[in-house]
Amino acid sequence: MRNRPVRIRYVGVQVLNGSREYEFSVEEPEPHRVVLVIRNANFCGKLTFQEGPSLCYQKLYAEIDSAGHTSFAETIEVTAADCARYHEAHLSGGKPRSGSGRARTPGLRDASLDIGASSVRRRPITTTTER
Repeated sequence: MRNRPVRIRYVGVQVLNGSREYEFSVEEPEPHRVVLVIRNANFCGKLTFQEGPSLCYQKLYAEIDSAGHTSFAETIEVTAADCARYHEAHLSGGKPRSGSGRARTPGLRDASLDIGASSVRRRPITTTTER
């Protein structure tokens, strides 16, 4: 079975005490919001605040890909291990993927940038017909 393309758009960041929350809109098939959280301690020394959206985009993409478009969490924690893998990929010459908002089919990404999917409890994707 072939996966449909998924559109992921970066919405913005909210700075909180002790963490940053990066919000994305995922259109699969209807738009819904997903928040990725990076603790401030993970930025110390290896990761810059400017790299947060790219890292979160890649983490979210991995989550969607591993879930096979069936379910994924509304809130995803980006771990220290995720940050370290992202940092290593960039040191070894991996090219970051920008979150351009264009649709991509999961499974067609650069494996050198794979930061992995988490083991968070997933919720089924639901659609709403609000207008």
